Amino acid sequence: MKASIVDALAERGWCALDGILDDEAGLHVRRELAQLFRDGAYSPSYSSVAETGEKLWRPNVHMMELDAESWRRAPSVVVLLSELMGANDKRKLTAVYYANAGWDVAKQGGAIRLYDSLTHPVYTDVAPADHSTGLVPANWQYAALDARTDDGTWFGDGFKGLDKAVATVEAVLASRPEVAGIVGHEQGGTVAAVVAARAALGEGPRPLAFAIICGASMPTAKPYTELLQRLRSAEVSIPTLHTLSNTGTLAATGEELAACFGSGAEILWHEQGNAMPDKSWWRRTDAFPDRATGLKRYVDQYEIGKLFVQLGYKDSDDAKEQMARVR
Repeated sequence: MKASIVDALAERGWCALDGILDDEAGLHVRRELAQLFRDGAYSPSYSSVAETGEKLWRPNVHMMELDAESWRRAPSVVVLLSELMGANDKRKLTAVYYANAGWDVAKQGGAIRLYDSLTHPVYTDVAPADHSTGLVPANWQYAALDARTDDGTWFGDGFKGLDKAVATVEAVLASRPEVAGIVGHEQGGTVAAVVAARAALGEGPRPLAFAIICGASMPTAKPYTELLQRLRSAEVSIPTLHTLSNTGTLAATGEELAACFGSGAEILWHEQGNAMPDKSWWRRTDAFPDRATGLKRYVDQYEIGKLFVQLGYKDSDDAKEQMARVR
């Protein structure tokens, strides 16, 4: 690879590389950069006019300087930059790394135009999609909904208030077309089951790709039992994953609820009682959300030590020591 880089730089003055980071390292560089942005670590970018000192602001472009606290906030980014810079930060090359996955060049633009020469304007447009596709698979993202009640419950005795809870969730789904599925636990699982049933029957605001219903019981209030029985009799369904435990108190009624979703329902048995299953659920369900949507989006829990080894450090302490020398 080094020879090809040198040849390209000598011939054209630039070089484009695919897959400079593997999937896992790339994912966590992207996550850390996004978190730094949310934390306010970036500032608006500008260029200065040498003669006048005027600042020419760059709309939608931000810049950031790493500091002594960056190790704690963005370890992957610090390790990567220390490897690129070496012992002395004397810039010889400018590196542009595309961290966004699934970039649509036609809609979002963003290609960099690289000229082979200033005297002979021959150029190549390097598109972000060429470098992000397959590099950082998009992870599943989630947003938590609050019941907005004093005691945190979604509904009261006799399922009173369940209709309002369902309306709250459906209002969010109507306003967020990018949401593929819903996940609910205990009371939230019952809400998710009702929302999923309505979506499958065409009675909700829009279809859903899947629902994950954890430790939920079959509602006994008439409107909801009738809804679920209609779903059970209908020739429509929605992929659902029901997580239940033989050590919990909801196994029997949870199985009854799962049966209403027909052939689209899967049950994951676990030993966590009425709690959520442990992190092995993804492997044990063969990536249920991926199978339900036809996507491949999940990236397993990141281990910073793995990146250190890939970059040639012995462990995290060795990496800290080496970067202290760089600073």
